[in-house]
Amino acid sequence: MADKELKVGTEIIAKVGRNEVEAVIVEINGDNIMAKSHKSGKTFRVATILKISAIPQDDPASGKAPEAAGTEAPKEKKLSLFSAAVRVLENAPRDKSCSAGELVREVVAQGLWTPGKGKTPDLTLYAAILRDIATKEFPRIVRAEQRGKFKLAREA
Repeated sequence: MADKELKVGTEIIAKVGRNEVEAVIVEINGDNIMAKSHKSGKTFRVATILKISAIPQDDPASGKAPEAAGTEAPKEKKLSLFSAAVRVLENAPRDKSCSAGELVREVVAQGLWTPGKGKTPDLTLYAAILRDIATKEFPRIVRAEQRGKFKLAREA
């Protein structure tokens, strides 16, 4: 590829090992080109560019060069079902206890989590809660007095 086409902010597909990685160029120092992966967010040295996807254009009307890569706002990470259940219990009254099925319905109703293709998210949440209780010294959710119900572990 011609070096004159490459600018900071250029979208590329680079060869990394035997994988093709979509990235954006973040730094050009002579023959050394550094890019940031879209998927992992890691910066790496580019050895082979397979394709140039988009070349940033200077906007003469604004008088500004294109923004450097990585200056956009970070995307908000989606909550896991377990983390969303913890958030529901944190916002619930102090003594409230819920079953895994009730927690899933409440999480979906509040829009904190959207179900995927799985048919039994309540069983998945139930297993995650039991795993948290068994493996953590201070679990976030604990068993309630009633069988099959859970409540938020609060400091005494």
